Amino acid sequence: MSAANELQTAIYDALISRAALTAIVGSRIYDRVPMAGDIAPFITLGEGQERPDEADCFTLSDHTFTVNVWSEKQGGFKEAKAIVHEVKRAVLNDIGQLNQHALLSIDILDIRYQRDPDGITSHAIVTFEAMIEEN
Repeated sequence: MSAANELQTAIYDALISRAALTAIVGSRIYDRVPMAGDIAPFITLGEGQERPDEADCFTLSDHTFTVNVWSEKQGGFKEAKAIVHEVKRAVLNDIGQLNQHALLSIDILDIRYQRDPDGITSHAIVTFEAMIEEN
């Protein structure tokens, strides 16, 4: 399994395993925005970038990835911020070692809160960065 796929699996597993997070979003953690009819709030695993870094006898890769939070209720930014709090805790604290590759570090690069063009949806984007030693 590629380092990028293993990292995405670990992120999903950490999110779906955090009880405080699933108390808010249930099992609505997706790879893409769901079809109409799914009820917010929900989470999607977003865009990513991988930068290989060949150093001495190690094969490292720097991964940037986003987790998106969506809320449609009145006070949606408040709900989005509560969800982001649990997303941060899950990703930073609950991801253990990967099975095939070594997770060297994982950090938050930034968090953005925005209103989507529909004027209803509150949207948070959490950008993480991870350094992985590939085996």
